[in-house]
Amino acid sequence: MTVTMTETPIQKLFAKWKQEQAHAKDPAISDADCEAATARAVAIEKDILRTPSITAADLAAKLVAYSDYGAFAVSDQTTPELWAEARHLLGETS
Repeated sequence: MTVTMTETPIQKLFAKWKQEQAHAKDPAISDADCEAATARAVAIEKDILRTPSITAADLAAKLVAYSDYGAFAVSDQTTPELWAEARHLLGETS
C-alpha cells in the first residue's frame, strides 16, 4: 500500500532531514563531511520540533527525526513540547 503524504512544512523539513541522514551515513564520505551532515541534520531536527504539526504524519515525522527512528529515547522530560503537541492533536487538555 502506498501512502501519499501531504506536503506540509514538517514533511518538507523531514525530507531534507532524511537526505542529510543518508549523507552522514555514507561510508564513502570523510569524517569532516559526516560531521557537517550530522550538524545540518540536527539543525533540521530543531526546526522540525519548532514547527507546529498539522497532521498526525507531522507528529510521526517529529518522533522519527528526533529519535533517529527510535535509536534515542523521546520522553516527556526531554521533549515536553512534543508530548504536549501529541496530547493536543488527540484532543486531550492535560
